[in-house]
Amino acid sequence: MAILKKIILLALSALTLTVVIAISFALWFSPSKTPAISGANLGTQPIAEQQRLSINGSEQYLLLRGANRDNPVLLLVHGGPGSPDTPFYRHHNAVLEQHFTLAFWHQRGAGKSQRSGLNPDDFTVEQFVADAHAVTAHLKQSLGKNKVFILGHSWGSMLALSTVAAHPDDYHAYIGTGQLADVPASEALAFQAALEHAKSSDDDAALAQLQKVGAFSGVPIDADFLTARAQVSRFGLSYDKGPFDLFIKPLILTKEYSLNDKIDFVREAQSLESIMSSPAFNLLPVIFNTDLSTEIPAVDVPVFMLQGRHDFLAHHDVAKDYFDRLNAPQKQFFSFEKSAHFPAFEEPQKFNQILIEQIRPIAN
Repeated sequence: MAILKKIILLALSALTLTVVIAISFALWFSPSKTPAISGANLGTQPIAEQQRLSINGSEQYLLLRGANRDNPVLLLVHGGPGSPDTPFYRHHNAVLEQHFTLAFWHQRGAGKSQRSGLNPDDFTVEQFVADAHAVTAHLKQSLGKNKVFILGHSWGSMLALSTVAAHPDDYHAYIGTGQLADVPASEALAFQAALEHAKSSDDDAALAQLQKVGAFSGVPIDADFLTARAQVSRFGLSYDKGPFDLFIKPLILTKEYSLNDKIDFVREAQSLESIMSSPAFNLLPVIFNTDLSTEIPAVDVPVFMLQGRHDFLAHHDVAKDYFDRLNAPQKQFFSFEKSAHFPAFEEPQKFNQILIEQIRPIAN
C-alpha cells in the first residue's frame, strides 16, 4: 500500500509539473506585449505600439508596427464581423512591416477592443464606417500623413470599400481580398458547391443540414442557416494548407494576445451561441443581402483586388465581375491560384510582393 501511495504521489507530482510547465509555456508566449521591430530596413524611428483609442463612444484597440515611421501607413480592416486577424498577418506577412507602418485595428466589440457595455443598436454599417474613418484620422494626425492605404478582408472588404467611397481624399488606394460583391449571388454559388461536396463525400449529416435550409439567398439568418453555411468552411476556407499552419500556430505564437485573448478567440470561433449572442450578429442580415455592384458602382481611388481562385465564401468569379464593372481611376485584379478565402496567408510571398512592389509606389 505504501509503495502504491508513493507511485500515485509521484504520478500526481509529474502531472502537476507538466501542467505548470504547460501553463508557463503558454503564458510565456502570451505576454500581451508587442516585440520591438527588427530587420534590414530599420529606420531611425521604428514603431511598435499598442494603443487604446476612444472611438465614437467605445474603446478600440490599435496595434502599430513598422520599421520606419516615414513609410506609408496600411490600415488593416478585418473580417467576421468580429474576427481580428492580427496573429495571422503578424506571422505570415511580417515582411510588410519593413515597407509599411501596419495598423491592426480591432473593430467595435471585437478582439482586444471593448467587449462589454456596448449598445447593439450601434452595430450598423454606418457606425463602423464612422469608426474606420475616425481611426484613419487618428493615423493621419499621429503619424503625420496626408493619406493611408486601406486593406479589407471579407466583411472588412465591404467596410473598407464603403469607407473609401465616403472619404476618398483620405486614402492612397483600396485593397480588397476575400472581396465581397454581390453577396446573394455568391451565396447561391456557395450553396451549390457545398451541396455537391456533401453528395460527393457521402456526408449525409451535412446534406441534411443544407437541404433543411435550402439555397442560402433570401433565407433567415438564424442558427439553421449558420450551421448549414459552416459546411462551406469545411472545404472552401483554404485550398491546400491545413488550419494548424494557417491559423493555430500563428495564434499560439502571437505575443500581442494574452492567454485569455487566445482562449476567447478559439471559443468564439467554435461557438454558434457566441456568434448569435454577439452585438455584431446585427450586421449579418445586412451583409448577406448586400450587392456592392449597385451600392458602390464607382470609387475615386485606385482599386486592387487580390482574390483566391478557390474562394467559395466570397466567390472569385462574383468578385471579378464586380471588379470589371467598378469605375475607378486605376484598378488591377490578381487571382491566387493556390488560395481560397485567405490569399494573404495561403500565398503570402505573392501577396506581400504585390503590396510592396506594385501598390506601395502609389504613395510616392
